[in-house]
Amino acid sequence: MSLPGSSGLRIDRPGRDWCADITYLPMRHGLLSLVAIRDWFTRKVLARRISNTLK
Repeated sequence: MSLPGSSGLRIDRPGRDWCADITYLPMRHGLLSLVAIRDWFTRKVLARRISNTLK
């Protein structure tokens, strides 16, 4: 599998190439941070955490 716009980057097996995403969730008293780690090949979420800080 090649990613669009990836200049030839090949994703050919699970467990090797991961990505991370941080999303801010607005709440009544501020923001929460949702962090997720995904495997590019399987597209499964490997880890996730919700926090009121980025520590």
